[in-house]
Amino acid sequence: MDTRNVTAQPLISICIPTNKSRDFLRRLLDSILEQTFKDFEIIVTDNSVDDNLYELLRQYADRLPILHVKNVPPVSMGENWNLGQERARGEWIKIMHDDDWFATPEALEAFALATKNPLQTTFIVGGYQSYNETTGIYKSMLVREREFKQLMTDPFRLVKENKIGPPSVIMVKNGLQARYDPRLKWRIDIDYYWALLRTEKAYYIPETLISYSYNVVQTTNECYNNRIVEIPEALILYSKYGTRLTRKPLLYDVWWRLMRNLEIRDVAELEAHASGYIVPDFFRRIVRFQQKFPLSIIKNGYFSKCLMLLSYIFNPAKS
Repeated sequence: MDTRNVTAQPLISICIPTNKSRDFLRRLLDSILEQTFKDFEIIVTDNSVDDNLYELLRQYADRLPILHVKNVPPVSMGENWNLGQERARGEWIKIMHDDDWFATPEALEAFALATKNPLQTTFIVGGYQSYNETTGIYKSMLVREREFKQLMTDPFRLVKENKIGPPSVIMVKNGLQARYDPRLKWRIDIDYYWALLRTEKAYYIPETLISYSYNVVQTTNECYNNRIVEIPEALILYSKYGTRLTRKPLLYDVWWRLMRNLEIRDVAELEAHASGYIVPDFFRRIVRFQQKFPLSIIKNGYFSKCLMLLSYIFNPAKS
């Protein structure tokens, strides 16, 4: 299904990777209908195994310019995110996950206006709020501009806390080389942001433009504290960025906590979950250091911080 005007290049391509969230997708499409800014196309890359999402999109075919791309067979999450960008004809690409939505009718217009920013940046970040689908509670996730500028000078802080937010809050200039790494699920967004920030500067809109959904079917629930996911991803990131991810105590603490929270008590356990990726001595040394102490001590906040600092001093990340 393609209801776009293929002769005109829109300013913005809204790329929606979908899986099976029919009700969530309806909410997103309704929020797009409400937008005051209209110079856009929609590209839905569909990873579902049936035609339910296609039938939903047909209900919007006469009101929204939609290209529906069915993935047969389904592809990985990261590949699905990339497919929309590859099909986008707009000057700018605005990814929107199917369970997120625009917080106000003026949200897309705010992104469009930001393309004219005086810094001429090609990477735009909007503010957002989270929404807990179970409790119905909204929470503002806006960061202060000073914090955002600090993050731009030291983007590897994102591994400690993702202050940018989920991919739904960003918009990028079409034609940039950065892509989502299909090997990743848990830290796929921050890896993508690092790829962008190697060459691009971000422009921040300190307004709540996106509503981000916390729900029981999102990928986060499959990944957090899951050895099968988190250990290989840590090794992938370390292979890509090395000591840039470990050279400060703030960053070292991320990997210390990872081994502690996953309760990796010996190197054999670490290697068993490496999924074929190389385990650097840096991670081995953290595990061996933690192994000297009972888990109850390692998980005690005060003692854990002190031991982490000792480990940091005696564990230079050379390999």
